[in-house]
Amino acid sequence: MRGQLFQHLRRKDLIQNRVNIDDWEIYLVIGNDRSGALVTIIERKISFTVSMRVDDKSERLVTATTIALL
Repeated sequence: MRGQLFQHLRRKDLIQNRVNIDDWEIYLVIGNDRSGALVTIIERKISFTVSMRVDDKSERLVTATTIALL
C-alpha cells in the first residue's frame, strides 16, 4: 500500500508540473443508469481532449474505442 500511495503522489506531482507534452490520461465515465459510458483521452499540458460514447463497458468495445481515438 505504501508503494502505491507514493507512486500516486509522485504521479500527481508530475501531472501538476506538466513538463512533458506526451502525458495522456484515459478515463471511462459510466452513465447514471449504467446503460452507456464515455471513453475520454486527455493530454493535460495542451488541454487536448478526445472522447467517444460506447453503448456498454465491455473490454472489447472499450479497447476498440480507445484505439480508434488514438
